[in-house]
Amino acid sequence: KTSFKVILRMLHEGQCPPAEAVASFLADAELMCAYPGKGDVFYPDFLQVCREFADAYDSCDLPRMGAMAEELAHQKARCHALYDNRGPRMKIVKNAAAACEQWKTL
Repeated sequence: KTSFKVILRMLHEGQCPPAEAVASFLADAELMCAYPGKGDVFYPDFLQVCREFADAYDSCDLPRMGAMAEELAHQKARCHALYDNRGPRMKIVKNAAAACEQWKTL
C-alpha cells in the first residue's frame, strides 16, 4: 500500500518513482492476486495493467506510467467496492460474481 502511494506521489510531481517502490508494489500485486475469493474475476486485468506499468517504467515513459497508475487505482477501487479482506461484501451486493462482471464493462 505504501509503495503505491509513493508511486502516485512521485508521478504527480512529474518524477520517476524509485525502483524499490515499483518492485515492492509489483511483488505485492502478484501476492495479492494469489488469494482466491478476494476478487478473482479482476485479477487477470489488474495483472495485465501491472505488466503495462512495469513496461512503461522500464522504458522511462512517465506519461504512460501515469496513465497505468490511474488505471490501477481505478481497478483497485472497483474491486474493493465489492470485496474487502474477508471476501465478497455480500450485505451490499447479493451476487458479487455477477456484479464483478458488470463492473468489468465500466
